[in-house]
Amino acid sequence: MLDGLRNFARTWPGKILGVLMLIGLAGFGMSGVFTSLSINTVANVGKEEITTRDFQRNYARQINEIANQIGSTPTAQEAIALGIPSAVLSNLASEAVLNTLGKEFGLGISDELLGERIQSDPSFSAVTGSFDTQTFRTALRSNGWSENEYFEMQTKVAVRQQLALGLFNIEASKSAVELMTRFGDDKRDVEYFIVNQDTMLPPSDPTQTEIAQYLSDNQSLFRTIPLRQIDIMALSPQVIAQNVKISDDEIASEYERTKASYDRQETRTISQVVLDSDIILQLFETGKASGVSFNDLVAQNNLEIINIGTLSEAQIRDSLLSDAAFSIEEGEFDIVSLFDGDLAVFVEKINAGGQSPLNEVSEQISQNLKLKQARELYLDYLDQIEELRAAFTPINEIAGKY
Repeated sequence: MLDGLRNFARTWPGKILGVLMLIGLAGFGMSGVFTSLSINTVANVGKEEITTRDFQRNYARQINEIANQIGSTPTAQEAIALGIPSAVLSNLASEAVLNTLGKEFGLGISDELLGERIQSDPSFSAVTGSFDTQTFRTALRSNGWSENEYFEMQTKVAVRQQLALGLFNIEASKSAVELMTRFGDDKRDVEYFIVNQDTMLPPSDPTQTEIAQYLSDNQSLFRTIPLRQIDIMALSPQVIAQNVKISDDEIASEYERTKASYDRQETRTISQVVLDSDIILQLFETGKASGVSFNDLVAQNNLEIINIGTLSEAQIRDSLLSDAAFSIEEGEFDIVSLFDGDLAVFVEKINAGGQSPLNEVSEQISQNLKLKQARELYLDYLDQIEELRAAFTPINEIAGKY
C-alpha cells in the first residue's frame, strides 16, 4: 500500500492533490470546515468530526506549552490575540484531512503492532523498566483519556505516519543527489590573518593633557562606591542549640519515653533476571525445585543480573514483584510472571525491621533535646539582648557573651 502511495505521489495527479490539500487548509482558512455543528462537535472536515472534547484537550495542551514559555497562563483574551484557538482548530482539521485520506486508501494498523507501540512507550514503564498496566491507566486518567479514546488516537497517528511516508518520502533524482554531494564535499583553500591587540603595534603613551581630558569626559566611571561595615548576630533556636549540653542520662531517659516512635522498616537487597524464553524459564523452574542456587543458574545460562536495590516493601510499585521478594528467605529466589514476561527474583540480603537501638538514634535524640531547650531559652536571650542594646553595648560584646 505504501509503495502504491509513493507511486501515486510521483504522478501529476498526486502532486496536484498535495498542493490542493495545503491550499485548502492554508489559503482558504477554516471557512469551509464548519458544517452542521452540534453541542459535541466543533467542526466537520468531510465525514470526519472534530469533537468538543478533542478541541478542549488540544487547546489545554497548547495553553500549557505557552505558559511554560512565558511563565504565566494566558487569559482567554490573550489566547485569542495569540491565535491559539484558530491554530488548534487548524491542526485538528489538518489531521482530519489525513484521517479521511487514510480511510479512503484503506490504511490501518494491526492490534498486535498497536500493542507493541504502546508497550514500548517509556511513559508507561514500571520500576523494572517494563510496561506496567497500572501506570498506563493512571497516566490516561491524569490526561483525561479513556482507554478506547487512546487506542483510537494512536491508530489515527499510525495512519497519518503511513500517509506521510507514502506521499512525501520520495527519492531524490540522481542529478539532485550529485549536486548536493558536490556542495557538501566541496573544499577550498582559505588564507586569513587575525587582527587583535597582540598583532598590532603598541599605541603611544597618552599625554597628561589627554589623561585629564578623558577623566573630565568620563567622571562617572571614576567615582568611589559608598561602603559600610556591618556586623550581624544571628539569633535563632538552631544557633542557641549549638551551645546546649545534653547528658547521656537525659538521652537515655528520652529514649525510654519515646522509643516506640523509633521503628524501622524491613528492607531487602533485591536482584532480578529476565527469563526471555520458555527454555530458560523451564531451566530455572527445574533448578529451583532441585535446589540449584540462583547464581549457578545465572552463570550456566550466561544471563545478566539486574540489581533493583535495597528497598522496603512499600517502595516496590509492582505488587507481584513485592509479594515475591518479601515472601522468600535470604539467599533464595522465586519466579514471577508479569504482564510482559517472566522474572527470577533473588533476595541477596534482608535487613530486619523493628525498634532501633539507643546507639543508632542517640544523636537524633540529642539534637531534638538541644533544640527543645534552645526554644525555651530563645525569648529569655532576646529580652537580655534588647536590654544590652538599650545600654549601647556593642554588638560584638553581646555576641561574645552568648
